[in-house]
Amino acid sequence: MARWQQLSRGDLKKVDEIYNKLCFSTTVRHYMADYVESRPWEYYNTKDTSQLDSIKQEFHNFILQMNQKQDDLRKTGDLEKIFGPCKTLETEALRLVEMYGKSPQGFVAKIQELMLEEKKLLSLHTNGDMKPNFDDVEMCSMIGDLQGSLLVSAFHDIDKHKKTCEKLISVLDSKSEYFIIQQDQFTRLRARHPGNNGRNNEIEVRNFNRTLEESRRGLHHLSTQVRETILQLLDNMMLLCQALKTAHKMVIEDIESWRDNQRLCLINGERPASLDKIERNAGLLADCLITCAAYSPRVRQHFEELPDHGMTLSSWHSDIISLIHKLMKRCFIIEEQPPQVMKRDTRFSAKVRLIAGEKWGFTINQPTVRISLVNTEQVKTILDVLNNDTQTMSDISNCGDIFNGVKVMEYNQQSKTLQIHFKNLVLRTLQRADRRASELVTEEKFGVYFHCKVPLQIKDSYNRDTYPMITLAALSLPVVVIVHGNQSQAAEATIFWDNCFSSLNRDSFAHPIKQQWCDLKARLNDWFKKNTQRELQHDDLTYLGMKVLNRDNSLNHNIDHEMVTWHSFAKDPLKNPERNFTFWEWLYSCMELIKKCFLPMWKNFLIHGFISKAKTEALLKAKEPHTFLLRFSDSTKGNPNPTLNLTFLLRFSDSTKGNPNPTLNLTFLLRFSDSTKDLMKQPLSLSLSLSLSL
Repeated sequence: MARWQQLSRGDLKKVDEIYNKLCFSTTVRHYMADYVESRPWEYYNTKDTSQLDSIKQEFHNFILQMNQKQDDLRKTGDLEKIFGPCKTLETEALRLVEMYGKSPQGFVAKIQELMLEEKKLLSLHTNGDMKPNFDDVEMCSMIGDLQGSLLVSAFHDIDKHKKTCEKLISVLDSKSEYFIIQQDQFTRLRARHPGNNGRNNEIEVRNFNRTLEESRRGLHHLSTQVRETILQLLDNMMLLCQALKTAHKMVIEDIESWRDNQRLCLINGERPASLDKIERNAGLLADCLITCAAYSPRVRQHFEELPDHGMTLSSWHSDIISLIHKLMKRCFIIEEQPPQVMKRDTRFSAKVRLIAGEKWGFTINQPTVRISLVNTEQVKTILDVLNNDTQTMSDISNCGDIFNGVKVMEYNQQSKTLQIHFKNLVLRTLQRADRRASELVTEEKFGVYFHCKVPLQIKDSYNRDTYPMITLAALSLPVVVIVHGNQSQAAEATIFWDNCFSSLNRDSFAHPIKQQWCDLKARLNDWFKKNTQRELQHDDLTYLGMKVLNRDNSLNHNIDHEMVTWHSFAKDPLKNPERNFTFWEWLYSCMELIKKCFLPMWKNFLIHGFISKAKTEALLKAKEPHTFLLRFSDSTKGNPNPTLNLTFLLRFSDSTKGNPNPTLNLTFLLRFSDSTKDLMKQPLSLSLSLSLSL
């Protein structure tokens, strides 16, 4: 409740403004202060579905605590409390359940935002200045979201606990030094103990013993002070470690989010966000961790006579080293992925970056990075280690030799980044695994493995004199290796499906065998827009969904939650109507036809595209004469290359008796294939002539 008490002594008008703005009751905050301030709100990531159960439980417990508080107020017998705060708590509990019962993430996000606003207000109150702290504003604008703001708050907590630790260590050093001096004086004093001969000697002995006892009590008092300072230091170090773990978790989440976004950007064609913000945050955290790692060697001499607390200190130091180790491993990132469809003996490039490399001490002796190609079994071993920070990476054999695959990282003085750009990589040899009969070459996945050995320039145990060596490793997104250009289309299907629906933290390169159409159509839309510079329309996506699910296009029903299997997407021939090519082959060919021949027309919505023949005829009948449209056809059996059909409707009327407005509907189909070389060299021109006699 300490924070709420501090706020209550400050500007209550500003507190009310914050709570009114965020639609949260100050009465609830007041009576739930102890509980609110005891819960680890900052650890929850409301966007992480894996934490949903924990968030639900947190919300449920909060409501239970509110109900318990109501019972406590009723038991007081104070009518003012029963009909005042108690009634408010009851009303607010019902309102919270109604608002957040089905989406407790919103409640946790609200509490996180309130905690952040309270910290800002307390910071202003503590500084005695109502102007915002510049560092807070700069950092918040740099990150720009609630997660980033919570990270700022964590860094402020770290800074506060670090200053307290430094102060306590200084006090401990002074008191310990003074204790040693006093202990030495006590030892010398005791050595001068007078004899017991004569009365005068007895008086001298009593005076001496009195002085000795006072010195002993002084030593005991000083020893107690040293012990209390040690306990205060340990408590604060624990708080510091907790704040470091909070910031560490957020920085790692930012790195993982960037990697996931990089994977999705390969589908939609967008560029991933810059790593500079993550570099700054990771650099700040690395500085803090390295500073904290030096605390144990500085204070361990004070813990020699306190074995239990010495073990606690040793465990604390191991936790800090573990955080450093984990952060270094996650900071080794593939900034530019190698091509995911790779052809043997063809040059390719990739870029690797070690985030916060300057902080790790690699500005002079830069690491040497090596590259190799690994198969699925080797990938599983690598991912087991990368996803489990407690394991150590051993030497991994490779299944392919990459030419120019060894290079020293370069430190850029201006940008203060440590990275390496491999520009002339070539896959020379490849050893494929034994495949089952149903598997194709274009479904076999490999990984490009980047790794280097570096010294952890902080002792992992303060009794060791050498720096341990650790392996930094990064694995590319899945790669399919082809030999002939005609394999690229099927290889693209494998890569597309994997990028769309595979998790970064999987234990191998396995992908889900089926996916809901609503998820698949969103990714297909991104991919089509990337290649043709225009999104697919709702009717286009419905038509494609019916086709991949082998449904009748004339039926109108919701297919969003129906499952599309990998086989129906890229392996099995289309069945409605029966064809000798797959859905992916046909769709990919449509995209290629637009890209090569009709891109301006497609971008200007002059091509209808994905619509059935029957629906085309029905659509044109309701239009004015001479109306036509362009659509893709899949009617050529055994040939996945689509034709672009022009359907043209003419209407003629006569005065035949009994039929005042008969019409003659003629449909002209002009077919254009992506194999028509002339269309790639000159603009499309159409001319139609018709002579009919009635």
